[in-house]
Amino acid sequence: MNEVSLKKDEAPNGFKTCPCCRGMIPNDASSCNFCGEEFTVQQPAYPQNIPNQNVMQQSVANQNIIQQNVAQQNVYPQNNTKFCKHCGGKIPYDAVVCTLCGRQVEELKHSATPQPQVIVNNNNTNTNLNTNVNAGGANMKNKWTAFWLCFFLGGLGAHKFYEGKILMGIIYLFTAGLFGFGSLIDLIRILLKPKYYIP
Repeated sequence: MNEVSLKKDEAPNGFKTCPCCRGMIPNDASSCNFCGEEFTVQQPAYPQNIPNQNVMQQSVANQNIIQQNVAQQNVYPQNNTKFCKHCGGKIPYDAVVCTLCGRQVEELKHSATPQPQVIVNNNNTNTNLNTNVNAGGANMKNKWTAFWLCFFLGGLGAHKFYEGKILMGIIYLFTAGLFGFGSLIDLIRILLKPKYYIP
């Protein structure tokens, strides 16, 4: 810590000069705002004439009144404002975060009403009771049965009747298998199908 001796001509009234960086700081500061250097201030010598007891008691009483006023101002702020403890800026009294520097100035207050507790009971016991109607081959047709019907009786539309296509079977019956071209195309088409197929 450095001892600071002040000269009146170095800084304006109410300020002093930091011995390290020569920055101007208030007289009551214990460290420099610019360089962070800590120091003790030399107390001025007391005057030779000491005041009487009544004057000292009155000054102590005045200091107590001042401290009470400061405490009341902190509890009941004027104009609904307060000061940020980080940047010192004037902010609204109910602010939780400083509107100037963005830092949190006080703890968040929890609401008086408790939050509802949500309980999730997910006991899903559903089972699939659906049955596949087409399972087991109710509409499944055999490729080779359709092939031999088309090969021998394609002109009469027998393979179309076998597949359940009655209207096409009648058309094949009256047109001799669409003049033979329809039966030839169906023969190739049936060969490319799987062994059991749905028409």
